[in-house]
Amino acid sequence: MAKFCSECGSELQEGQACSCQELASAAEEPVVQVDDESTQEEAVVQEETVAPAQEEAVAQETKVAAAPATPKEPSGFSKFFNEAINVFKAFFKEPVATTIKGTKKEAWQSGLMLLVANILVLAIASATITARIYSMGLGSISRLLGVRRAGGFVLWITTFFTTILAKALLYGALAGLVYLGIKLIVKKELSFLKILSALSVATIPLTLLGLAAFIIGIVGPSFANRIMSAGNLLFMILFYLGVNEVTDADRDMSFYAIAASLFVYSILTAIV
Repeated sequence: MAKFCSECGSELQEGQACSCQELASAAEEPVVQVDDESTQEEAVVQEETVAPAQEEAVAQETKVAAAPATPKEPSGFSKFFNEAINVFKAFFKEPVATTIKGTKKEAWQSGLMLLVANILVLAIASATITARIYSMGLGSISRLLGVRRAGGFVLWITTFFTTILAKALLYGALAGLVYLGIKLIVKKELSFLKILSALSVATIPLTLLGLAAFIIGIVGPSFANRIMSAGNLLFMILFYLGVNEVTDADRDMSFYAIAASLFVYSILTAIV
């Protein structure tokens, strides 16, 4: 009696086993291989994608490391000190233009350094001239008693600190007088910082002549005082030009306001 396979229905001989199951298993193996191959291909694609990204990152790091470091800008005291030095140098070429430029820029931080330098120089010059005049007027008895040296030193120190205080107050009073004068007479608002900037730059010739007065005052103190007077005149002229340039008003009215302030400043200087 013939036998048939229960799975595929093929006719089988006596004792023969059907090979349909083996064929079915063999047919499924390529599917597994295809999955393995696709997985390998995906892994290769991922490696090919990651490799350029890593190379690009390394190149960026190399570029950053090779790039020169940008120099740091000076800040605080050094920045304003450098600005003050630049203004001082530019003043020798264009004194009026430098004064006007500094006024418009409101460079009051660097201007304060110029102002401090001016006050110190004038204090040293005034103290030296005063002490020199004192020593020249002493009699022979005072010299024998040693008053010349001790009294001259005390006078120098006293004059030095008195001049610092007096100049600081006078400069502050002048800036305040100009501010009020323009506000009351010209009927305009002018920034106090611009006035302070103009005042600071205008002190440069006074500082230079103060140094000259200090040197000359050791020999001829009376002539040194005339040099200081010339410095004050140049200071007031430059200060007027700087403030008048930034005053957005009638020039005649501005002249009256600034001139009146300088007149009061001169009186205060003579009193102090």
